[in-house]
Amino acid sequence: MLERFEGSDGLAAIFPAMLNSLIALKALGYPDDHPLVVRAAHELKKLEHETADTVRIEPCFSPVWDTAIVAVCLHESGIPEYHPALKRAAEWLMAREIRIYGDWIHKNPAKVEASGWVFEYNNQWNPDVDDTAMVLLALRKIPTDNPKRRDECFQRGFEVDDDLPMPGWRVGVV
Repeated sequence: MLERFEGSDGLAAIFPAMLNSLIALKALGYPDDHPLVVRAAHELKKLEHETADTVRIEPCFSPVWDTAIVAVCLHESGIPEYHPALKRAAEWLMAREIRIYGDWIHKNPAKVEASGWVFEYNNQWNPDVDDTAMVLLALRKIPTDNPKRRDECFQRGFEVDDDLPMPGWRVGVV
């Protein structure tokens, strides 16, 4: 668990795992002022939005997911494909490609390059299928100043391992 804090905005950068990691640290005897407890509490607190009457907790931040959806919607609504905002969105999405072999590698030995996307700002360990698919939908529609880079990102994210038991299952984003 402690290793997975690194490269994320809290464990898996999503509320349930973040809350459970804080509970685990306390159950293991870490004091309130321990740097790990302070960091875990801080990351969890960032999901909280308090007003005079309410407290609302987001499950996570989803900038990658949101950017990909908005890019697809803008393209589909008729925004010119070479619009600077779309090009910036594509560049931003490509910069967030996860290229490390995460925990999924233990049950799915990779025969493809590691590639995938998450919905959060920082969560290098847990790229997932739906976010990767949404980014791929966006990338296939948006021209960039670097089409070679876009095409390479797209191909890595789209690559499948034909030896997997489920045809078409993406190894790098399980």
